[in-house]
Amino acid sequence: MEIFQSLRIKWHQRGLQKELKAKPRKHQSINYDKATQVGLLFDGTELKIRDAVQKYADTLKKKGKNVKLLSYIDNKLDNAEFAFDTFSKKDLDWLYRPTKSKKVEAFIRKEFDLLLSLDLDERLPLQYIAAKSAARFRVGPITNNLDCFELMIDLGKQRDIPKLTQQIGIYLNKMDSTHGAATL
Repeated sequence: MEIFQSLRIKWHQRGLQKELKAKPRKHQSINYDKATQVGLLFDGTELKIRDAVQKYADTLKKKGKNVKLLSYIDNKLDNAEFAFDTFSKKDLDWLYRPTKSKKVEAFIRKEFDLLLSLDLDERLPLQYIAAKSAARFRVGPITNNLDCFELMIDLGKQRDIPKLTQQIGIYLNKMDSTHGAATL
């Protein structure tokens, strides 16, 4: 069974690479204060995580940002009502791609200034969304999948949403997108 699982993951990664090559996207850095459209991507199965992300979203809204949330919810919470868009296992295809959800497709196509992944567990469906996103700049926790983010945050041993959002704020406030890319 474990071999079967690892094959599915390899096929997922290979398929994603093929999709990204077929439709490359341009990304560029942006300062936190200049971003107006922000997408938040997270695993909301646990109440503690949902509350932390909602609190962060409220903070961003108070700063004048338009915030859109998308959450992966484990099937055991399918019938629950949430104040944000969700998808679940039933929306995944055989290769863990969330291709059966119109909400996911709309989120991928949305041209956010910033896409912030608050997924601490490296879930394949969330990484797939981040990698395919039309967002101008994508930020998330460190991962082996280099196609997901332009900026990866290493949280060390303290892996929680407040620490991640604090680090995102620190790094994005230091960025200045007024300068062009370095020439090699």
